[in-house]
Amino acid sequence: MDYYRVIAISVGGKKGKIHWKKDNEILPASAFIESNIPSLIKYKSIEKVEKDLPKVEKPAPTKVTHEPTKSDKNLDSLTKAKLVDYAKKQGYPSSEWVKLNKADLLAYLKGK
Repeated sequence: MDYYRVIAISVGGKKGKIHWKKDNEILPASAFIESNIPSLIKYKSIEKVEKDLPKVEKPAPTKVTHEPTKSDKNLDSLTKAKLVDYAKKQGYPSSEWVKLNKADLLAYLKGK
């Protein structure tokens, strides 16, 4: 089986799945629509990689704990989109929180 790495910002795969460069995953050919693979390679959206290359693991988000404050209660009621907006407004680097789910993002913001 052939394996590929995304080198464009993002590439569409099977069943509407989007594969992102930032995830740095090595994907099997079965992750893509077979007839699209030659054009994805031609236009430098993906590159073929050797099967034996080690997979680069994404770092696990760090869990931050602290004593709850009055302002934490306001964050609990926000949607994930509003929490993302809050993190942007606070100037927190997106590399720290962009991949977090709502619960982990909430914990991250409370820890700041």
